Amino acid sequence: MFDPHFSRYLPDPKDAAALKTYFSTAGKANIYASVTLTLIKPNYSLGAHSRYPINQLRNIGIVTAETDYIFIMDADFVPTTKLYAFAHSTVIPLLEKATYPTAYVVPCVAIKETYTGHYPDTIKELQPLMESGEAYITDPRAGHGPTSTRLFMNPPLFGNSPAFEVCFESQWEPYYVVHRDKLHPFYDERFKNQGGDKQSHALLMNAIGFKFLVLRDHFIYHMDHPKLAWVGDGLDQAKQKDFTLFEDYTPALEKIFGKAYRWPRGCSNPFVHSSKRDIQGIGTM
Repeated sequence: MFDPHFSRYLPDPKDAAALKTYFSTAGKANIYASVTLTLIKPNYSLGAHSRYPINQLRNIGIVTAETDYIFIMDADFVPTTKLYAFAHSTVIPLLEKATYPTAYVVPCVAIKETYTGHYPDTIKELQPLMESGEAYITDPRAGHGPTSTRLFMNPPLFGNSPAFEVCFESQWEPYYVVHRDKLHPFYDERFKNQGGDKQSHALLMNAIGFKFLVLRDHFIYHMDHPKLAWVGDGLDQAKQKDFTLFEDYTPALEKIFGKAYRWPRGCSNPFVHSSKRDIQGIGTM
């Protein structure tokens, strides 16, 4: 069953009426009927309502999903048209057979906002965009670098397997297909606005011992945009200290899992996979 689920936060009391008006216009009924939409309405008398509860929204989406297997991604990404069928026919059976916690990572790329050509739906179509710079990896050193997106562009390195293994690295924020019951604990809701929200959960999954496998022939993409500042639409930084990844979250994990909590615990051979990162780009880029 395909159940796209969106959690919508309403920072302004007028947002509910505006959303109802939008879906009441001609042609929008089909959109409304094809998704599950959860609305979160805060207590507007509290100043905290201006702080975007990003991880709370993720958790609500996970809990209210009607499927056992979920694909966690941001709403501004577009998947390849065959990704759902592939996940249903191949990824889910592999997850069902897994004897250890496993997440199948779906690589992500950004496409320049000025791009006006055909949007890629296959690796073959994506490759020239990567080579020309029209498509690129967002935050290639930390955020999405560990996904080794350039490596998945070079199939001969990995034979015919549907995915290749990567090791966890600090500040990684992958998007993944996973069994919902294996995802506990969920995202830490103390993170608000931007910063550390996805990285903290990947770090927790690693500490638990998850193995991360990257899909070789599928990806998601979005149009690039300026870095969001979470202003406007009722959202701001509120000038109060955020719960942070390095000052608050990681010290807590160290107390629970020990000083080696960042070591890639689920990776079959960390040293070998580290070497693969060093040769990325051979043959294609």
